[in-house]
Amino acid sequence: GIVVRDVEASRKLWEGCFGIKLGGVEENATRRLALYPVGDSMVELLAGITPDSKQAKMIAEGLGGLNHICLEVEDIDEALAELKAKGIPLLDQVPRIGHAGCRIAFLDPSATENCLIELAELSHRKLPDRTGRAAGRRRTSRDLKTLLPEDCRQPATTSSGPSRAIRPRFH
Repeated sequence: GIVVRDVEASRKLWEGCFGIKLGGVEENATRRLALYPVGDSMVELLAGITPDSKQAKMIAEGLGGLNHICLEVEDIDEALAELKAKGIPLLDQVPRIGHAGCRIAFLDPSATENCLIELAELSHRKLPDRTGRAAGRRRTSRDLKTLLPEDCRQPATTSSGPSRAIRPRFH
């Protein structure tokens, strides 16, 4: 995610200059975010909407810009257990709910060369009826083209790698 002063002003750059279509906007009590699908990845712009929000404080302290990298995982509980077993310190010992209902957790930057890394497990909400697909079936990348903007993240892949639980899909 990229911390910006103003999501609407930043949208002019991403949409007007770069020509990237907006995937969706989401807001809660303290922050607003805009999501831009770029290939199989997602760029997330975050801005605080209250002076005491984490993002507004970061901007005030000159700490805006690239904030974190998110890796999608199929099973966040399994991924956290694997990281704990490997001695990787975590900021979140148990997952919490992130945007669009995703379960998320952050690794401690002391273990990642001071890079904030988020793990995210997609929500398993039922597919909307308008897709014409069976309700409750796991989503695919084809399904995601027909979903609401807040559900625009790509599903994790099943490619093999050094970790069974963490299969990176950057956004």
